[in-house]
Amino acid sequence: MSFLIAPSLLSSDFSQLKKEVQALERAGADWIHLDIMDSHFVPQLTFGPPMLKSLRVHCQLPFDVHLMVEKPDRLISPFQKAGANSISFHIESCEDPKALIQKIKSFNLKVGLSLKPNTPIEESFPFLKDLDLVLVMTVEPGAGGQTFLEHQAEKVLTLREKLNSLNYKTLIQVDGGINPDTAKKVLQADVLVSGSYILKSKDYKKSISQLKQI
Repeated sequence: MSFLIAPSLLSSDFSQLKKEVQALERAGADWIHLDIMDSHFVPQLTFGPPMLKSLRVHCQLPFDVHLMVEKPDRLISPFQKAGANSISFHIESCEDPKALIQKIKSFNLKVGLSLKPNTPIEESFPFLKDLDLVLVMTVEPGAGGQTFLEHQAEKVLTLREKLNSLNYKTLIQVDGGINPDTAKKVLQADVLVSGSYILKSKDYKKSISQLKQI
């Protein structure tokens, strides 16, 4: 089975977002990944629900929202109304992950839990039964174009072994420095988020195809 590919709009041309999502859809992307940053949980500030809503009518792919924000519970309803299909939040940003997982599910959204590189993967284990995906960050969240952190590949393997032992279908998503070389280090993953490698290339279809064929 090949990876699902979720290009990250963080690396796109912000002045051409409509054309970018349409081009990615034609090129064979499976999801569109949207990195939501609030300049508090991470230094950068990116998009909000109005931007997602404006793109929703131009693209049929699932919109995969990654909240890198403080107090993520405040944004669930706005992003659901704007057209999100899934929302992932950081375990480090939330006092009660179980309650937030249930809140996201109550909006009929798929839910993911994300972990920074320094957070042990085992912290996700108590919540696996209720999650649609676990997002393993292979760079520090907050900026695109970073180098893949080699030691994070061990987390993906540990998580796969745990999911297999429980017979759970939770997807493993990997985000950070993904290209054909680094993708080979996380073969146990299901979904690859790739920003710079795809969006900075001249041929989106070729780049996406190369990742899917690994």
